[in-house]
Amino acid sequence: MATYADKGIYYEQTIHSCYITDKRVKTKYVLGLFNSALFKFYYQKTNSQGGDIFPQIRISSVEKLPIKLADSKTQETIETLVNQILAKKSEDNSADTSELEKEINQIVYELYGLSEEEIGIIEGEIK
Repeated sequence: MATYADKGIYYEQTIHSCYITDKRVKTKYVLGLFNSALFKFYYQKTNSQGGDIFPQIRISSVEKLPIKLADSKTQETIETLVNQILAKKSEDNSADTSELEKEINQIVYELYGLSEEEIGIIEGEIK
């Protein structure tokens, strides 16, 4: 759903960007949340527009995402995993980062206090 750009870019009206002003929140921590299985599941359940091929992500929906403020250690762990994913993808866009993504998912599940049953539902529906 989201990516990170550290250089100036130009995009048209169909792309949204966000700038995090709260200094307690790391940008790549939020990126990890946005791309986690939990957030994908939540977004699919609360937004039915656009389908799977060209999903329409509305800024009003993003503003409603339940972002938890994690402690700095948790944020740094997710940020490290996100950096590893970005590095692999910058070398080879088709690189397999599924193990790193699973690690992020596990941290996010724990952060949000999900049960094994809830995790099973999410992972059963996210492709």
